[in-house]
Amino acid sequence: MKINGRFLFFCIILQLSTPSVFSQDTTAISQKKTDTVSEKPPRNFFRNEILAITENDNYTLQLRDGYYTNGIILRFSRALAIRQGSWFATPKISKVVQGYEAGQYILNPVRYDSINTATQDRPFAGYLYGKFDQRIFFQRNSLLQWSLALGTIGPHSYGEEVQRWYHHVVGIYDVKGWSGQLNNEVSVNLGVAYYKSLLRKPVQDRSIDITALGMANLGNAYTDLSGGMLFRFGLMENFSNSVHFSSRVTADVTKAPKHRNELYFFVQPMLTWQLYNATLQGGYFLDNKGPLTVETEPFYLTTQMGFKFALCRWTFGAHYVNRTLQATKQIRNENFLSFQVAYRMGDLLK
Repeated sequence: MKINGRFLFFCIILQLSTPSVFSQDTTAISQKKTDTVSEKPPRNFFRNEILAITENDNYTLQLRDGYYTNGIILRFSRALAIRQGSWFATPKISKVVQGYEAGQYILNPVRYDSINTATQDRPFAGYLYGKFDQRIFFQRNSLLQWSLALGTIGPHSYGEEVQRWYHHVVGIYDVKGWSGQLNNEVSVNLGVAYYKSLLRKPVQDRSIDITALGMANLGNAYTDLSGGMLFRFGLMENFSNSVHFSSRVTADVTKAPKHRNELYFFVQPMLTWQLYNATLQGGYFLDNKGPLTVETEPFYLTTQMGFKFALCRWTFGAHYVNRTLQATKQIRNENFLSFQVAYRMGDLLK
């Protein structure tokens, strides 16, 4: 069939100038997808975090109780809003996170089954405390942390009750010797810590970080000075957004973590100069400190190694700890495992 050229030209012009139903549908679907993507809320915008830590020497499958044998720690962290006029509203400070912590440490001699203090290389002791702290993050990957802790050693720490209850629940041996634990003393402790990355490139843009750290404690529970290094390898964030410092919380949606996840391994050796340790030497202000106290080693080395993993609301971590002798009578080093889980909440975009 012969088609008139003018008619064909007219049809082509009409088709080009009038959108088809198909093209309209395609445009609408494409726009709908774009809107859906743009409306999808970013993640990692949470202001609060709850962290739980459990530590125990039996997690290493040593089948023995000795020295730092159990620890339970609960922490609540909240990112502070940096408002104009506040003392930390300066260009050098990127974030401030406030923390509230409660915990209990239980410590035994190597002979947990002995009631004779002559066979014990350190006293039975518990330490129960509550702590407030602030973590101040600076722009160039450094952190200053200060803390104030109120606590107690002795029967008021409930170390005996918790340990014997736990051993009864899991159906293992009873721990004897708590009748010779240290006497009660309330303690007040100040703490300060400083971390500084030694590499110039932002941590979030590299897979290796080397950090120098220093810590100090002053009080009648612990008085000591520590220095060490922190080596990390993997997918990490800057200090102000890192799971390592419980800072994956924010009060400003422009300062959320760059990566949705963090996964890295770390090694942290630290040397401590020990001036006073109430769980070994008894209450500082007590005349009668208890049936047994021991002298401390002036220096001891703590080495931690493990991993941390964070995704959206959750954090998981585990690390192994080896600590050299803290007391002159101590028979062996101590080893334990620490497990951590955290949950973030307070979505800023709701």
